[in-house]
Amino acid sequence: MLFRDEGTLVMEGETMEEALRRHREASICGIKNHLNKLQKSLEAKRNSKKVVDARNKACFTEKLPANKEDDEPQLLGEIMEAVAYIADMHVNAPNSTLEQH
Repeated sequence: MLFRDEGTLVMEGETMEEALRRHREASICGIKNHLNKLQKSLEAKRNSKKVVDARNKACFTEKLPANKEDDEPQLLGEIMEAVAYIADMHVNAPNSTLEQH
């Protein structure tokens, strides 16, 4: 966050040093939250790849019964929606954690 003057940085009764420390801690907290969200997103993407890989491997060894439909496109779509949701959380609520959603 850019500050045009001391009045936008320092709260009432606060020294400049305290204000800078507070803003630094808030920035570090925001960075940690963003990193946590990115790690969760990466984990979800890896898990979705594992699911798809396992299903693809199973397709080579198993045939679907004639009366059973293949739900892989639907499952893959749901997984990708979940990954996109996690990735978009930062845009919609940049300072919240995954647990808060």
